[in-house]
Amino acid sequence: MQGQTTRYVIHKKGKAARKKVFAILETSGSFLTALSQSPWKEEDLFRIFQCQQHKNVFGSMITRYKGPLHLPILAALILCLANPLTAAAPEDDSNLTSRAPSDRDDVIQSMLQRGRETTGRFSGYQALRTFEAENPRFQLRAKMVVTTKVGPDRRAASQTVSFEGSELIRKYVFTRILEAEEEASQRPKDVDITPENYRFHFEKMEVWEGRENYVFAITPFRKSKYAIHGRIWLDRNDLEIARIVGSPAKRPSFWTTNVKIEKNYCKQGSRWLPAKLSSESQIFLAGKSKLEIGYNYPKTTLN
Repeated sequence: MQGQTTRYVIHKKGKAARKKVFAILETSGSFLTALSQSPWKEEDLFRIFQCQQHKNVFGSMITRYKGPLHLPILAALILCLANPLTAAAPEDDSNLTSRAPSDRDDVIQSMLQRGRETTGRFSGYQALRTFEAENPRFQLRAKMVVTTKVGPDRRAASQTVSFEGSELIRKYVFTRILEAEEEASQRPKDVDITPENYRFHFEKMEVWEGRENYVFAITPFRKSKYAIHGRIWLDRNDLEIARIVGSPAKRPSFWTTNVKIEKNYCKQGSRWLPAKLSSESQIFLAGKSKLEIGYNYPKTTLN
């Protein structure tokens, strides 16, 4: 029945469209699934939903409908930063100068040189992470705690400690984030913030969390799901990334109209490690959705 009816999901005019959409809702069990499987092009659907004629109708349907949403509400937000655990500062920085290069053009090259010098000394670590996500419109919330181990090869492996809340978020958000992290950790060259992947433009010096930073605008050369368009804060003394703010270079999905991501790092001993990642998105029909990932590090893993 669903296959026969989805082709009639939307008509551009008249009450017939409303009746057929309600029919899809009743037979398929998911309004958004029916739309996503319809033969209509995304551009056509977008124009149709923007029509004033349909706004109130679809708005009331979404408000009244409490069934399952077979659409990943938040998962796509984080794919562009799916490698949140591979950045690490040196364990011994005694041979590195505490003063950043005076020529700003050399700052990025100095950052890369520092990374090359410390790659061989990276021994891995363990983090306890807390995932929290919510979508107020559908009253969906979830929280998950995981332990994540990063090996010397910088590959991440996570194990769930506890979970509470929406199974929908667990399946379509948290699980997909962990899968994306594992995938990205196997291809670091594709996600690293380097001149091979990004264009850098110096903007200003700024104090962040009590430390002076270079602020660079970054523009990816390729529109990848792992790339971000925004800014980085580079610690002046350690030449390590302290903060990233931006949006995915490639829109995660047709349904996601706006995404804002912020990822902060903190200095743990001699290492710079992720401290918090937050994301807020505006999703077509689903409204605003939020995601936060907090990081804690056992002292024994930072020796």
